[in-house]
Amino acid sequence: MLIEKLILASASPYRAGLLKSTGVHFETVVSGVDESNITPPTPLATAQQRAVAKATAVGREHPTALVIGCDQVLDLDGELLSKATTAEQVRRHLLLLQGREHVLHSAFCLYYHAHRHPLLHAQVVTARLHMRALTAAEIDGYVERGEWSATVGCYRYEVAGVNLFTSIEGTEDNIAALPRLPLLHQLRGVGINPLLKPAPPWEFRRG
Repeated sequence: MLIEKLILASASPYRAGLLKSTGVHFETVVSGVDESNITPPTPLATAQQRAVAKATAVGREHPTALVIGCDQVLDLDGELLSKATTAEQVRRHLLLLQGREHVLHSAFCLYYHAHRHPLLHAQVVTARLHMRALTAAEIDGYVERGEWSATVGCYRYEVAGVNLFTSIEGTEDNIAALPRLPLLHQLRGVGINPLLKPAPPWEFRRG
């Protein structure tokens, strides 16, 4: 079987940028999945099920493509903290997070509809972050930067958001919601090695 193209089922330009940096050729397709309808009992399960739902929705429309589904959620003491969409919500989230540890669960999966078992792999990678105690002026200063828009944790760690933290356990890829090392390992396992053949088609190599 041939994998005729690789699709990233995500609207995130940050994920797309991380995947592009690996050298592999891919397209992006937004799944249209309503995440609010996927609410399992734990944040980790939520991330995984949402990633699978996105990949499945896109994969059924592109049966000869290998689809990468992704999702990320913020886990604060076992509870899912929803995305902030306004500056005031960001302030409230930062007040909750400051001085405490929280967890980011970054899920990815591979879906290939042409295979007899289309869901080839699903994995969740976790990062732990400890946010320092913040002053009201620091919170206001960060909110005014506006870089929190469309982020899971109301911050963007890879830019000025790094100032909010004292320590992390995990990689910046995990925080940015595309764990490249395990993803590339899985891609090589099905026949996609950007160093050998960055562009499709690829010969599917799994039994």
